[in-house]
Amino acid sequence: MLLFYLFVFVLLPSYIDCGVYCTRNRVPRLWTKAQLADDHDQLEFYILCKQEPNSIKQLKALFWNRTDPTHPDYQQWFSKRELQKLVQSTSQCYQQILQWLLKSVPSEHITKYPDCFKIKTSLNNTRALFQQNTEFYTYTHTTNKNVSLIRLYGDCHIPDDTIDSIDLILGIYEFPLDTKRKSRINGIFNLNGTVPLLVNNTLIKNSVPFPALPTPFDLFTTQFILDYYQIPNVTCQGLPRNVSQGAIEFAGEYYTEEDLQIYCALAGIPYKPLEKKHIIGTNDPNDPVVTDITEAALDIQILASINPKADNWYFDTDPNDNTWLYIFTMIANHLDQLPQVMSISWGSDEGFDCVGDEDCDTFDTSPNRETIFIERVNIEFMKLGLRGISIIVSSGDDGANGDILGNTCAAAKFYADYPASSPYVTAVGATALKDQKYDQLKNTPPICSLNTAFFHCVSDGKEVAVSISHDGFTSGGGFSDYQQRPKYQEKVVQEYLKEQKCQLPPSTMFNQHGRAYPDLSALGDYTFTVAGNLIFSVGGTSMSAPLFGAIVSILNSYSLECTGKTLGFLNPLLYFMYEQESTKIFKDITEGDNRCTETTCTEQCKGFFAAKGYDPVTGLGTPKVEEMIKFIQNLHKEKGKLEKEKLEQEKYLTELINKVIDRQSNKRRKVPKSETFFKKVKFS
Repeated sequence: MLLFYLFVFVLLPSYIDCGVYCTRNRVPRLWTKAQLADDHDQLEFYILCKQEPNSIKQLKALFWNRTDPTHPDYQQWFSKRELQKLVQSTSQCYQQILQWLLKSVPSEHITKYPDCFKIKTSLNNTRALFQQNTEFYTYTHTTNKNVSLIRLYGDCHIPDDTIDSIDLILGIYEFPLDTKRKSRINGIFNLNGTVPLLVNNTLIKNSVPFPALPTPFDLFTTQFILDYYQIPNVTCQGLPRNVSQGAIEFAGEYYTEEDLQIYCALAGIPYKPLEKKHIIGTNDPNDPVVTDITEAALDIQILASINPKADNWYFDTDPNDNTWLYIFTMIANHLDQLPQVMSISWGSDEGFDCVGDEDCDTFDTSPNRETIFIERVNIEFMKLGLRGISIIVSSGDDGANGDILGNTCAAAKFYADYPASSPYVTAVGATALKDQKYDQLKNTPPICSLNTAFFHCVSDGKEVAVSISHDGFTSGGGFSDYQQRPKYQEKVVQEYLKEQKCQLPPSTMFNQHGRAYPDLSALGDYTFTVAGNLIFSVGGTSMSAPLFGAIVSILNSYSLECTGKTLGFLNPLLYFMYEQESTKIFKDITEGDNRCTETTCTEQCKGFFAAKGYDPVTGLGTPKVEEMIKFIQNLHKEKGKLEKEKLEQEKYLTELINKVIDRQSNKRRKVPKSETFFKKVKFS
C-alpha cells in the first residue's frame, strides 16, 4: 500500500482586485530547489470549478437508490453522457474561470470538462495567469535524481472576482511524498527458485552454498485460495457471461507481458494477454523514473490468477504527474469504456496535507481543503458506481495509526487511509493463517515444486487478522475524520462500539461517528509475484484488494446472467447479505488487532481488536463465494418474481378498471335521434 501525495495548500484573505491564493516559501523534505524554470517550459495543471449544489444533491439521491438491493431502481445504471449532463459546474463559475484563463492562455492550451479545466501551457503564460511575480522552479528529488518537477515558489494571485468560483487548483504547488514501500516483500529469488537474493529485508551475497532459510516461506497458491474461499474454478467451469477487471496504478509503474506469462506458468493458470486498447497510460518499462514495479505486477497477476477468464485492464499514470486520485477518477469518467471492477492498492493518510512533515511549520492549511478534495473525489467515485463499476481498495498496512510521525505510534490521534475510508468504495483488509497444514494440493502448481527449501505450499489453516509478529504489518482500519458513517453500516458499527466499549482506544483518538473501514477482508500475505524476471514472496492489503476484486468480477458474471447488469457499488449489497445471512456468507474473523504499524509495536500503540460481528480490523469477515453467488441469484429471482407479480397485478387491475368504465359508459349511453326515427318508421 503506497502512502502517496502531499498537498500544500493555503487560502489567504483576498485583497483589492487580486488575492493571494496559494504560497510556498520553503522546499519540502526530500526535494531540492534547482534553477528557475524557463519561460518556454511546459506546465500541466487543473482548475476545478465549483459545482451546482442541486445537481450533487440529485446525484447522491440517485446513487443511494440505485445501489440499494431493496430499492425498485436497483442496478438501473447510467451512461457516461447522462452523468455528464447531471453533474456540472454552475454556469456563472464556469464562464468566470474561462474568461480569466483566456486572458493569458491560448484556447488551444485549454481542455474543457463539464466541471473543470485542464491547462497545458508555457510558464510564460502561467506566470501571466497568476501574475508576473509568480515564480516557478525546477525541483529534483534527493534520492531519485531522475524525478524532477516544476512547481511554484512564492505566491500566486487570482482576481477577486474569480477566486470564489474555484474549488481547487492541482498541479502547481503539491509534491509527491517519498514512498517507503508498495507491496510487502518477504523475499526475492531468481526464476528457477535456486538463488535467494533477499530474505526478510536482508540481502544475500553471492556465496556458495547459499544459506538455508530458517523455515521455508509459506505460499498461498491460486488453487488453495479457490478452495479456501469456495471460489468457482472458472478455468474448468467457465463463466456465465464475459466480464472485465482492472488494476489501477500510479507513479508510472508498469507491468510486462513477459512477467505475466511467467507468473501464469508458475501458478498453473492459463495465460491471457491484455489487449492494447485495455492498457491506459504510459506503461513504459524504459522510464528511468520508475524504480519499483512489484505493486503493478502483484495487482495484475492476482486479478488474472483468480479470474483468468476476465478481460484484464491496466491503468497507470506518468511518474511526474502527481495530480493523484482526483485526476484519475475524473479522466476515467470521461472514457466510454471501462473495466467493470477497478482494484486500487494505493492511498494516503486521510487529510495528509502537512501532518508530520518538515514542511508543516511553513503553511497554515485551509481548514476545509481536505474536505473539498475528498468530496470531489467521492463525487467521481459515485459517478463510477452509477455506471455499474465496483471500486475495490486496499485498507493499508499501518493499522489504525497510519503512516504518521515515522510509524512510531506517537501521534495523538489515528489517521484513516484514503480512499479506503471513502463511503463510496469497498475497502478490503488483510488476513493470514495460523496452524497451517501442508498436505498435497489437488492441483499442485509448478511453483510448489520449484524449491521446497524456499517455498512451502499451504493447504489449510485458521484465518486470523495479520499481525506484525507473523506478517510484518497490521491491517489498516478505523474511522474517518472527514466522512460520515453511511446508513448501510450504521447498525453493525453501533453494535461493535457498544459491545467492545471496554476495549476501544481513547475516544479522543478517533471519530466514533465516521465511516468505519474495512468492509471485509481476504488473505493478504505469502503469495508470490514475478517482476523483472524475479520471483518475489509478497503480501499486504495490496494482495487482498485484487484478490477480492477478481471475486467481484466472478460475481458480476452471475449477476449479468440474471439481470444483464453488473453489481456496481457493492457495499449496500454486502451489508444486506450480512444482515440476512451473516455466518452463511461471511467467515467471522475474531482473532487479532491493528494496534501496531509496519515498524513499531509497543505498549504506546493503540488500535482496534477483531471481535464477533463487524470490526474495524477485518470488517464483516472473509467471503464464502459460493454462498454469495446463491444469494445474488436468489435475490434476483425473488425480485424478478415480485416484478412479475406486480406486472400481472397491474394488468389485472387495468383490465378490471376498463371493464367497469365500459359498463358505466353503456349505462349512460343515449340512443341517437336518427336511430329512434328509423325504429318508428316502417317501410313498405
